[in-house]
Amino acid sequence: LLAGAGVSLTNPYFTGWWATVGSGQMAALRLERPLDYGVFLAAHEAGDAVWYLFVSVVLVAGRAWLTDHVYQVLLTLCAAVIVALGVGFVLSAARLVARGLAGPPAAAADGNVPVP
Repeated sequence: LLAGAGVSLTNPYFTGWWATVGSGQMAALRLERPLDYGVFLAAHEAGDAVWYLFVSVVLVAGRAWLTDHVYQVLLTLCAAVIVALGVGFVLSAARLVARGLAGPPAAAADGNVPVP
């Protein structure tokens, strides 16, 4: 566990992810208390553990059916998902920038400003 934590902390992608996507997720969730952040981090890490356990089991069990063709199809599907996520992130960012360029949201009749 300590070696894994050390690798994660020294991995530039780990820091980059938390500085961008991770902090964005926490901001979107409007976490307020230290406990909120702890629960978010624990749930995120638990999700990673479950995902990597699933991937490990599939890789071990899949040696019999993972032919070169199946492997290429899986790589292509994974690449398509990554591209779709990237496009989604770019479109989301473009909407945020466009909203920011349009100025702050107008106040409602009761004087409250809607929260996006």
